[in-house]
Amino acid sequence: MQVLGQPPYLTAGRFKAMAYLYEYGALAGALYALFNVFPPLVNALWGLCVLGQNVVPMRRIMEMV
Repeated sequence: MQVLGQPPYLTAGRFKAMAYLYEYGALAGALYALFNVFPPLVNALWGLCVLGQNVVPMRRIMEMV
């Protein structure tokens, strides 16, 4: 079930936690890890796709993060 205006991975996790399929602590830990790992990937894709660059700028972006 998806709530309008929210990403499906957030609503699915919330409803599974509400149905006691896993604990809120596990959900919070997974979200914390997701939001800490995801920004470097966004930076790398931005450097490659939007700027049309190659591997060298991608390595620089990954070293900065």
